Amino acid sequence: MTKVKETKLIDCSCKICGKSFSNLMGLASHIRQIHSITAQKYYEKFYGKGYCKVCGNPTNFNSLSEGYYTYCSNSCMSIGTAEKRKQTCLQKYGVTNVFQRADVVEKTHTPEIIAQQKVSRKQTALDRYGVEYTLLIPSTQEKAHSSDTVDKQKAARAITNKILLAVHTTF
Repeated sequence: MTKVKETKLIDCSCKICGKSFSNLMGLASHIRQIHSITAQKYYEKFYGKGYCKVCGNPTNFNSLSEGYYTYCSNSCMSIGTAEKRKQTCLQKYGVTNVFQRADVVEKTHTPEIIAQQKVSRKQTALDRYGVEYTLLIPSTQEKAHSSDTVDKQKAARAITNKILLAVHTTF
């Protein structure tokens, strides 16, 4: 599981007996040896359990200094960080995606650049596969239309829709 880096626990004193330590390793050793509880149980007792910011499912415990992961899975992390990126872009530039800014579009979508990209894509496909477009490769067409691929696409869409629904109700 993945977590956006953010140290949560700074206080190095034992919440059970009040003893202070110079670092978290000392505290972790103390609670394990003296109070006979794990770092996770200690963290839960005084700071609470961790829940995914996207879907609300429980997250895994990382460490005494880090606490629980922010997200329950890589897919939730992708959604959460994408939402954070949108919010940051909105605050800084007034748009949810940098490519919505007129100055960026002017620099990156000139007719010359678009024409150059088309030529480059065609040349790459010709060099690698002997056709101008990768969709003209027979094996690619077979894979795209196979029932296995279609089923996987439907399942992936269902999962994405479920997660997106959770995101829109969470944020």
